[in-house]
Amino acid sequence: MPPAAASPDLRNYPERYHVTVRQCLRASLWAMGVTGLVALTLDLAAVFANGPLFLAALASAVFLVFGLLASVGAMIDCRTARVMPYFRRHVGEIDTFLAGEALARHLPFLDDLAARCDLPPLSAFGFADDLNGETLTWHNPSEGLRTVLRLRNSLQELPEDVLDHLAVLEDLQKLEQALQRAEAQDIPFCLLFRHGNTTSGHEWSVRQGTAF
Repeated sequence: MPPAAASPDLRNYPERYHVTVRQCLRASLWAMGVTGLVALTLDLAAVFANGPLFLAALASAVFLVFGLLASVGAMIDCRTARVMPYFRRHVGEIDTFLAGEALARHLPFLDDLAARCDLPPLSAFGFADDLNGETLTWHNPSEGLRTVLRLRNSLQELPEDVLDHLAVLEDLQKLEQALQRAEAQDIPFCLLFRHGNTTSGHEWSVRQGTAF
């Protein structure tokens, strides 16, 4: 009998998810507060000290765009989380960087399903993050492939109304293809629990591994 489907509840996410979201919330509120204070100061100067009106208008625009919209956008983006493969060196021709949201939402269900199949759960391959100063543990991609393949086969036997069936299968398929390419090139991997949809060249210049 398969495990009961886990609700895609934020409480199913690892504690690191909630810590990062809280940090992002504090930073966004600080940015809104600073830009709001600057805008208010210039507005008051324009009203009571005969300051230039264009500065007040500019300050209000800056607060609206950067203090409010950008901060709200950052908070929303930070709440997006995904389980994605992370490799010791470049793999090439993989499509997993923006995948893995369904895996993150249903991680407890998938880990339970893997355990019932006597295989290491997905979480056994993660989720240390060297960007946070944590020590990575690299794994042979063939070990991850065994779990991913069994999960795909098991999910295909379940009713389609169990969890986000198609989304999870699509994420597993992309993860399988990436691990197969890594296995062919003998490239160790681990899994990241990553926030957001944006990145930068600087992030990957300081990381020990790559997601590409």
